[in-house]
Amino acid sequence: MKSIGIDISKKGIVIVEISADSSSFEILRGDYIPLAYQDENSWEINVLQVLSEFRNTYDFENTPVTIAVPQHLVSIRNLNFPFHRRTDILKSLPFELDEDLPFDIEDAVFDIKTISTSAAETSVIAFSARVDDLQKQIDF
Repeated sequence: MKSIGIDISKKGIVIVEISADSSSFEILRGDYIPLAYQDENSWEINVLQVLSEFRNTYDFENTPVTIAVPQHLVSIRNLNFPFHRRTDILKSLPFELDEDLPFDIEDAVFDIKTISTSAAETSVIAFSARVDDLQKQIDF
């Protein structure tokens, strides 16, 4: 499966095309475009110009695209669950994190990365972010 990753920072834009299967991955192409940051408006215009130039060189229509979200917008916790199924963990995750999050669980999305499993429990890294914050990143 082929996918494209995009990381946008004040210093530049990284675009990487990766082919992956269940056991390995291969970087097919990578581009780094440096950006000069003077002010927010000119920087945003530069980002949009760069992305529009690369629109025709990558197959964005038929390839999954992953964007990076600034870490300050994501809440991350290490948690243990007494079950193994991903769907069960994702269903219970909002209730497990409810009191720890700096935002309402109704306004958030959740995901996990499994770290380890044993007969008794599953250890995960849990990620949550506000939908509004993610939408701003995507709409950029």
